[in-house]
Amino acid sequence: VTVIGEVADEALESRGDIRALGFLPFIDCVDMMRRSKILLNIVPSFPNGGHERLFYALSQGAAVMTTRSSFLEADRRSHGFIEFFDIARGDISEKLIHLRGDLERDVRGRDAMLRYHEDHHTWTKRLAPLLEHARGHFS
Repeated sequence: VTVIGEVADEALESRGDIRALGFLPFIDCVDMMRRSKILLNIVPSFPNGGHERLFYALSQGAAVMTTRSSFLEADRRSHGFIEFFDIARGDISEKLIHLRGDLERDVRGRDAMLRYHEDHHTWTKRLAPLLEHARGHFS
């Protein structure tokens, strides 16, 4: 496990199977996502949205585990490469193991994640409905 960013848990930092790299430049983070199977996004909450790093991870073929987001619920149900955890319940380890198992059994693999990202979350796809809506109001 490689941790990018600030780690507040000293026990986590002292484990031999965990590398804490601290903050990295953007391009290094994207490269890390490309080499990773799962991005574990430990952030208190994005209840109604997502964060660009989640979409960058999907664009690099990495699955995502993050706190629950109503914005990402449809994605989670449709392709299975996004899993939610509840930090208050402490179910991160259990869900991470489950997601890793799903990825190992899924023959679609990284290509499916990349295609899904391209079909639903590239700027072209995300802006098209907004531009269409705007045309209706300003034409």
